[in-house]
Amino acid sequence: MLAALLLLLVLPASLLSSPVQESDLADALVESDTVSSVAVSLLYNVFVQVTTYECERDSDSCSAWRAVNLLEAMELDKANCDDDADNALCSEAYSLVGDSTISAIQLKSALFELGSQVPASDFPLLNKIRDAVVDYACSNDSAECEVLKTFVSLENMLEQQISRNIQMF
Repeated sequence: MLAALLLLLVLPASLLSSPVQESDLADALVESDTVSSVAVSLLYNVFVQVTTYECERDSDSCSAWRAVNLLEAMELDKANCDDDADNALCSEAYSLVGDSTISAIQLKSALFELGSQVPASDFPLLNKIRDAVVDYACSNDSAECEVLKTFVSLENMLEQQISRNIQMF
């Protein structure tokens, strides 16, 4: 999935106050994957490495990063955990949230909640990584740029909403 998309997909809807929703970002991610699965894969894999880094250093945000990556992977894989609870992604997600009896919608909500623990203070640095990967992909295939830039724009708007709402608390 697209870079920071990872962390933004998991932020709870209760923090949002404008029309941009996680579903908008998820739709943009899926569209980006359709147009350029190679670029999305590159971006996703960069953030998988961020997750590996956070987990290998026993960071408090390891589980949050795992939740974000699972949400993205499940979205791209179109995993339906109600229909296929034995799917490897679903099994890992149920294990991460510690409850294998919840519905797929409840699972996604639990992953959103867990993923919201990715520190907002990391957003600026993560955005630099995301932007560099998108610029690299665009420099190699201009056909990918429009959809990738649309995703980044939605992600930035959602992030601004979240940051404003977090500051209110």
